[in-house]
Amino acid sequence: MPTSSDEMLTTLHERYANVFSQTLGEAADQMHRANAVQTIADLGTCTAILGDRPEKEVFDLAIREYQYALIAACHGSYRQSFSALRLSFELWLASIAFSASEKDLRAWRARKQDIVWNKLISEETGVLSKPFVALFCASLEGNATRFKVMSESFYRECSEYVHGNHHTHLLLPDELTYNQSTFRDWCAKAETMKLICLFCFAYRYSELIPASGLASIGYPIGDTLGHIPEIRQLGLQA
Repeated sequence: MPTSSDEMLTTLHERYANVFSQTLGEAADQMHRANAVQTIADLGTCTAILGDRPEKEVFDLAIREYQYALIAACHGSYRQSFSALRLSFELWLASIAFSASEKDLRAWRARKQDIVWNKLISEETGVLSKPFVALFCASLEGNATRFKVMSESFYRECSEYVHGNHHTHLLLPDELTYNQSTFRDWCAKAETMKLICLFCFAYRYSELIPASGLASIGYPIGDTLGHIPEIRQLGLQA
């Protein structure tokens, strides 16, 4: 015989299932959902070219966290979806940083070093600082500042949900219910994250990109960042 706690959990599960059905049943958001799912494939297509490089493990963790974020958003766990999205982003940028310092990667694995946002986004040494970008792809250095600003805005907005800022309580439903505006906001932030992640991947692995074809139209980086002339040049080098 189910206990009262089991009955409560079953009720919660049913409510989650109902929100999930509402999310998938909203025809006007079909493109938003498709784009959010496509991001999983696009990021995975990029990281596949890394082979057995040590940082690939962290890229894979970032993609996994993104999937958790997406499923949370589809089930109405909106605050948790923004939190997981932020973590996914941090892991992706950390992967870029670790790719340039295996020592830091080993220290992180050994629990002797944390991933620190302020270090990742540092004006002087962060993964979107001009000096760092220029080390790997000088032609994309001029785009670094714009993507750094985007990253800071994305992180701050997701963090508002993580830290429970007052206005987020007003934006989110009082109960476990479907909220179209919040779901669309999450999808918009996910698109911004994808844009930044692919830019970081493109400059960091610019030596591998041409042979992979990833910067050509019809492939993740080319389709997403083709408006940047220097990215198109990477595609033409294939």
